[in-house]
Amino acid sequence: MLIERSVKTGADILAERKSLNLRLSDLRGRSPEDQWKKYFNYVLETPFDLEDKTWKRISDLREIRNFKAHGGFSGQPTAQQKKRFQEVANRSDGVVFFGGDFFFQRAYVDAALDLAERVISSVSALVVSGTSGGNNK
Repeated sequence: MLIERSVKTGADILAERKSLNLRLSDLRGRSPEDQWKKYFNYVLETPFDLEDKTWKRISDLREIRNFKAHGGFSGQPTAQQKKRFQEVANRSDGVVFFGGDFFFQRAYVDAALDLAERVISSVSALVVSGTSGGNNK
């Protein structure tokens, strides 16, 4: 996913500038977002602060993307799976979960692209501010 690649690239650039051996991929978290927060806040000491709503939207977007990329359900979805994906769809304008599949309206695609742009801009700003100081090599 574009967001995940951008965060990893930004983290790698900052780690290299700070001469760190510990990389983003070396950490574990409950989710990629949890991993990102830990790495930026505690390893890089460069807070990666996004609104809670933005973190949730990233998580939902990744969940929908993984569902579609991996072919949806194998067999009939369980009641729990149906409930979970219906909740995700209800939080996202322009997404409908019906008959065990997601359907998208243009509003959802536009919002997903806007989200990616905001996250990438945030990471870029961290890279610029983290590499413009006097302690660069």
